[in-house]
Amino acid sequence: TAEQALELRKAAQKIGDHKTAGITALAWISTALTSTVMMVKHQDVVISPPGMSPATIQVTYRRGKGVRCGQPPHTLTTRMGAFEPYILPSFPANRKPEDFVWPAPKRQGRKNLMETIKTMLRDVTGQPAMENRSIRRGALQCLATAGTPISVLLAFSGHSSVAMLRRYLNFGRIT
Repeated sequence: TAEQALELRKAAQKIGDHKTAGITALAWISTALTSTVMMVKHQDVVISPPGMSPATIQVTYRRGKGVRCGQPPHTLTTRMGAFEPYILPSFPANRKPEDFVWPAPKRQGRKNLMETIKTMLRDVTGQPAMENRSIRRGALQCLATAGTPISVLLAFSGHSSVAMLRRYLNFGRIT
């Protein structure tokens, strides 16, 4: 939404790092872990042609926790919406397909970038408990409360059962 894009812009301006804004934006719209987004290569991304409305992005996640846990690579197509200005600069026309979109493939580089994102989230929201996975969970919770069908939530999240998804989203918890 426009409100979320505004928060992202505030965060990007505060840190002054458009790479961080791009990773955060793609994590939000594709409900992916930031660490998984950081391992995306240019060959894994298809962006709708300029001027096409709505602007969409298709991402195939081939690396990350889900794949390590035995899930096959999965492809998601979603609208970029208000996040388009943060995502598009990361995809120049002269890219090499085998290159990482956000070059931080080494473990320490990813850890540093994730720490920057965590700091950004905490500064912007004022919530000390915010973490990188809060982006993914928050995006899925927004989709769920907006009435998105369970089948779509399962496809986006990669969960294999409705029970696991509900537990992840903190829905249906007995208090």
